Amino acid sequence: MRAAVPAIADYLRRRSPRLLHAPGNHTIRVAAEAIAKSGYAGLFVPKVTNPLLGEQRGWWKRRTRRLSFSRALRRAARVLVLSQQGIQEVAALDGSLRKRTTVVHNPYVSETMLAQAGGRRPTRRARSSSAALM
Repeated sequence: MRAAVPAIADYLRRRSPRLLHAPGNHTIRVAAEAIAKSGYAGLFVPKVTNPLLGEQRGWWKRRTRRLSFSRALRRAARVLVLSQQGIQEVAALDGSLRKRTTVVHNPYVSETMLAQAGGRRPTRRARSSSAALM
């Protein structure tokens, strides 16, 4: 992911989008680093999808993750989380983030969605993700 920082920074400088969304934990710090390198002035809206600090991690790794995520999230105009507990976890990193953190619904396929799909039948099986990349 870190190898993508220069390309993302270049994109932000050239295109200057109004909003940059980081869709998951693995992209938040990379996006924030690209923002810093590019001087990007648009909105940064990351989505925290899993706990940022796992209990299984050693104290040094927890400390460095806490600092790096705190620094990255401070750049955010809004932080999206999947639950009320997510708000608490983000606020534990930096209390000033609480006001900018919002719960968003993360839909999953439900029985209702399957029923609404009706008689749809794909004409061919989807290729595996590795085959799709070739």
